[in-house]
Amino acid sequence: MARKALIVDDSASVRAAVKNILGEEFEAEEAENGLNAIFKLENIKDFDLLIIDYNMPGLSGEEVIEEISKKDHIKKLNTIMLTTETDREKHERIKAFSFVQCWIIKPITPKKLSAALKKIFND
Repeated sequence: MARKALIVDDSASVRAAVKNILGEEFEAEEAENGLNAIFKLENIKDFDLLIIDYNMPGLSGEEVIEEISKKDHIKKLNTIMLTTETDREKHERIKAFSFVQCWIIKPITPKKLSAALKKIFND
């Protein structure tokens, strides 16, 4: 049975690229913004992985992470943060959430995502 991933990014091309890299190992669901992501996380509830962009209009990736950290049923979701941010302070704030296991600097590549998945799932 394939694992289930939620890919959250305001860029359709980034979501498509991540979905393509995940391939058949994951059943991928997409969300184009933070509000949609929270809705899907609260209502679908069976995700194994969250891949989320840091910078998005509306709710940022950081704000989504803060919100889900308050919800018992999703606060331990394996999470990868995608970003163009290199600001160390922002990185440290995200690291405070133990369920955010990886921080990938865009552009996302198969090598970067594979390394993150190996770290998370020990495959």
